[in-house]
Amino acid sequence: MTCVAGVARGGHVCIGGDSSIAWDEESLDSCVEPKVFRRGEWLIGLAGDANADRAFHFELRPPQVTKPIRRLVAVDFADEVKRALETTGAGEADFSALIGVSGQLYVMGSTYEVARHRWGYAAVGSGAAWATGALAILTDGGSLTLQQTITEALDAAHRHCPGVRPPFAYVSA
Repeated sequence: MTCVAGVARGGHVCIGGDSSIAWDEESLDSCVEPKVFRRGEWLIGLAGDANADRAFHFELRPPQVTKPIRRLVAVDFADEVKRALETTGAGEADFSALIGVSGQLYVMGSTYEVARHRWGYAAVGSGAAWATGALAILTDGGSLTLQQTITEALDAAHRHCPGVRPPFAYVSA
């Protein structure tokens, strides 16, 4: 139960996430720890298993940013994510992540697959469909700042998905 959304435009990336946390099918709460954070030059937004969150927050040591970025994200970063998850006992954790680096936005799934979307925006989590629809409209004109765009997308997800709730947190570069 969550929503994390990101936009890359003009060499900049912003990722935002909500604050919901589900303990089981009947319990929904707000967490203090943000689902979006920075590790050096890397921006990370995470949806899914709390064990993956622990690995990303406390064990992940992203590689030094070098070129080519695609290989760096798809191989070196993905290998480091796998190592961090296995080290913390979360090797089978189900997660989706948005990764921002060098002005580009990537999506990573729990099998370590990595993709960069053609339109420069993406969302993950239970509210992803609503946020992605809002991003499709909001990124067309480019009149909003990246953070304003993410706020509107997360708000759309919040209005239509019971598992998404403010406050929203952001990281950008």
